[in-house]
Amino acid sequence: MPQMSPIPWILILLLTLISIYLIMINIFFNSSIKKNTSFKIFKIKNNLKW
Repeated sequence: MPQMSPIPWILILLLTLISIYLIMINIFFNSSIKKNTSFKIFKIKNNLKW
């Protein structure tokens, strides 16, 4: 049993990190939509086209 115990802990840590990362991405995109960073993203895309 001690050999099998670390594996679920690693899975739980990975799931929590992924969930926190997704929450941070959602917060970032919500704040970017509220601000005018989407317009900056369009500018960057236009610069990449050139």
